Amino acid sequence: IEQFSADSVGHQIDQLREECRMTVEDLAEKMGVSPRTVQRHIAGVCDPLARNLIAYERVFSKALNKQVLIKKMS
Repeated sequence: IEQFSADSVGHQIDQLREECRMTVEDLAEKMGVSPRTVQRHIAGVCDPLARNLIAYERVFSKALNKQVLIKKMS
């Protein structure tokens, strides 16, 4: 299980997105949200809802073929 703890949620999402070689548009499509939503999450403008976090983890876990957990900052 890969965990990113020191990084913001947005930074984790962006790193995983790059690791998966996905564009923001690709990721948004797989998530069923708009690219703008993904950009806002990456930029830290707004935190993803719980269901979006779960969707990110599912998309990245499938793409990387390992369990990925995005760590929420406290």
